[in-house]
Order: sequence, then C-alpha cells, then structure tokens
Amino acid sequence: MFGIGFKELLLLIGVLLVVWYGARVLRRFEDHRGRRAAMHDKRRATKARSRAEPAPKAEEPGVEEMAECPACGVYHATGTQPRCERGDCPLRAGA
Repeated sequence: MFGIGFKELLLLIGVLLVVWYGARVLRRFEDHRGRRAAMHDKRRATKARSRAEPAPKAEEPGVEEMAECPACGVYHATGTQPRCERGDCPLRAGA
C-alpha cells in the first residue's frame, strides 16, 4: 500500500537529477558573474589610476640666445654654424 513502485522510483531519481543539474548551472552562473564583476572592478581601478596620474609632459626645449646675421638678417642660435647660402656671410664657416 505505501510501497514505492518502479515509476515512482524513476520519477524520484529524475527530480533529484534535475535539482542537482540546476544547482550546478546556478553555481557556474554565479562563478562567472563573480569573475566578471572582479574583472570590471579591476578595469575601473585601472581607469581611475590613469586619470589620477597626469601624463608625463614632454620636456620643453630650453631658451636659446639668437644672433642676427649682419649680411642676410637671418637669426640663428648663438654658437651654431648658420646655414647661410650667401657667399658674403661673415659668419659662415670657411668664409
């Protein structure tokens, strides 16, 4: 009268398998969601750090004294050879 028949036993095993498989799927989903949240937090922290740290500025060249060529009027840096093409330039090397 209260005995478990073959059909009831198969149904019980089926229900247990469905519950077990469902728990596995939910656990995988939670693990994936946790990893995804951790990755998102890591990206957010990286972005915040990059915003907080100013970008390194390129070194600005120093100020140089300029001298005017008396022949052609072109300015050049003091201490460098002018690139004057004129033959009468007194600052030209070899002139």
